[in-house]
Amino acid sequence: MVVHPGDPRIKGLETSVQEGIIGKVTATDKFLDLFRNMMPENIVRSTFQQQQTVYVSMNISGSESIEKARIVYADGMNVLGLIVFCIVMGIVISLIGEPARPLANFFIALDIVITKMVFFIMWFGPIGIPSLIAQKMLEVNDLVATAHTLVMFILTVTFGLAVQCFGTLPLIYFIGTRQNPYTFLRGLGQAVLTALGTSSSAASLPVTFRCLNDLGVDSRVTKFVLPVGAMVNMVSTYYSFFHAGFSSRVEAQL
Repeated sequence: MVVHPGDPRIKGLETSVQEGIIGKVTATDKFLDLFRNMMPENIVRSTFQQQQTVYVSMNISGSESIEKARIVYADGMNVLGLIVFCIVMGIVISLIGEPARPLANFFIALDIVITKMVFFIMWFGPIGIPSLIAQKMLEVNDLVATAHTLVMFILTVTFGLAVQCFGTLPLIYFIGTRQNPYTFLRGLGQAVLTALGTSSSAASLPVTFRCLNDLGVDSRVTKFVLPVGAMVNMVSTYYSFFHAGFSSRVEAQL
C-alpha cells in the first residue's frame, strides 16, 4: 500500500472494474463457498477446479430481470478440499492400522517417486527458466519501464518476506517457547539454502525434515505440518498483495 509496486493510476482503474463484478457476491456467499470446497463432490475434479457462487441475470417478463445465485465450477485447484480429504484419509488409515498398510505404503512410494521426478525436472531449470524470461521480455514494449517496475516489485516482496521471516515468526516463536528464535533459525540454514536454490517446496521438504529432526522437533509434528505448509504456501501472504499491483502494471505495458 505504501510502496506501490504497480502503477497507482492503473490500480484505481482496476479497482473500479473489479468492484462491479465482485460487488454482486456477498461475504455470506464466499463463506459458504469455503465450506463447499472443504467437502468436494469429486476429488479428481478438485485438482483443477473449485466451486464458487456467481450471480446471473434472468429475464422473467420481457422487460424485468432478476439476479439469481448459481454454483459453478471455476478453473483453479481446490487446495482446501484436497487438504481436508488427505487429512481425513490419513486419520482413517491410522485408525485402521495393519489392514491399511498397503495403501499407506503406496502413498509413501508415490511421494518418493514424485519427489525424484521433481529433482530430475529441476535439472532443466537453468535452460527453461531463462527461456521463459526471454519470451516475456520479447513481448514487452517498454523494457526499461518494465525493468524498473520489476526491481521495485522484487525489493517490496523481499522486504515483506524479511519482516515475516526475521520479525513476525521469531516473535511468535519467542512468545511460545521463551527461547532465542535465531538459534533455531541457524539450524534451518541448509533448508533455507535449498529452498533458495531450487524455488521448490517439494524439493526442499526432505532437507527441512532432516534439519528439524536434528533440532529435536517431534517427527509426528513435522510429518503433518510441513507437507500441509508446503501445499498451501503459508509464507506467501505478502506476495499476494504485491502481485496484484505488479501484474496490472505489466499487463498495461504489454
